[in-house]
Amino acid sequence: MVKQSLAGYIRQRLADLEMRMEYKIRQKSLVEELNALGYETTVKAFRNFLVRVRAWREKKGRPNATVTAQPVKQPAVRPAPPLPPGSLRFNYQGTPDDDELSKLK
Repeated sequence: MVKQSLAGYIRQRLADLEMRMEYKIRQKSLVEELNALGYETTVKAFRNFLVRVRAWREKKGRPNATVTAQPVKQPAVRPAPPLPPGSLRFNYQGTPDDDELSKLK
């Protein structure tokens, strides 16, 4: 059985790899996964393959490859509940001037 080349593997899964990097998965972790799959590589070589595959993708006119991973669903943002009338979160009274400070002593 002929094993797929690392360049072919990256080319086939580029969209998935890019999405994972976008979600802050480190390239070192991706290289460790590739090594576990039997693709011996380093972070520097992995970066070189990414540059080459991205250039190949642009040359072939395939800017949007198929994505295999599902995007993370973000929770809906709800506004804070309104404050009751007359209440303040912070009541700023200002900075006393020198005359007011001398009265406090």
